[in-house]
Amino acid sequence: MRRLAEVLGLEQREIYLLANPRAVALLEPKEVSSRQSAWEQFRQDKRLQRLHNVTADEMEMLACVARMGEIESPRAFVYILNAVRYALGR
Repeated sequence: MRRLAEVLGLEQREIYLLANPRAVALLEPKEVSSRQSAWEQFRQDKRLQRLHNVTADEMEMLACVARMGEIESPRAFVYILNAVRYALGR
């Protein structure tokens, strides 16, 4: 995992959480009162967007997803994005 992290330019923890999205809830405490929605947090997190090479078209798609219901965390958008990319063969 260390070598993969080096090649991808990610931390080992990041790779683990991408491969095991349910572990996020166990490792990161849930915010009790968050003023911003997960979508707003994701939308404003330019570092996370750059890290995952999120395009403008993908941001539009994720905005549609955000309107469908409440998403728990900004990282869930990364999971959704990766699922869509996989389904489209990207």
